[in-house]
Amino acid sequence: MPAFRLERVLRVRRLLREEARDAVARERAGLVAVRATRTGLRTAVDETRAAEVDAAAVGTTGAVLAAFRTYQRGLRLRDCALAAEETHRTDELVRRRETLVARRRDERQLELLRARFVERAQAAEERAAAVVLDELMLRRRNERR
Repeated sequence: MPAFRLERVLRVRRLLREEARDAVARERAGLVAVRATRTGLRTAVDETRAAEVDAAAVGTTGAVLAAFRTYQRGLRLRDCALAAEETHRTDELVRRRETLVARRRDERQLELLRARFVERAQAAEERAAAVVLDELMLRRRNERR
């Protein structure tokens, strides 16, 4: 059977798809990490608020309350920065998924072309075998006469 001429192209497309799949996985892991960090920050803000309320109930100085609020403000600023990063990573994940889908589509088109090529080659081989068998049968018939 003859070789499929686009086999190298198919291999390259397969590698590109695998690379895109790995990029999606990395981006998804980064997004999960950012979301986990944001959850931890929100928990820290809540715990700090609770500690501030407890300290105020017992009686404390304004400097201690100011320190609580400064710390909370820092946590909220970090959360805002992480929210922007989360948005960016979400957009990037969508873009990378679209790339993955496009790469898979390209690979699939070549796979279909290869499948058609194989079918045609097999059909041609079967036709050639049938012709050879027919010729053999005709020769035998002619020899008997």
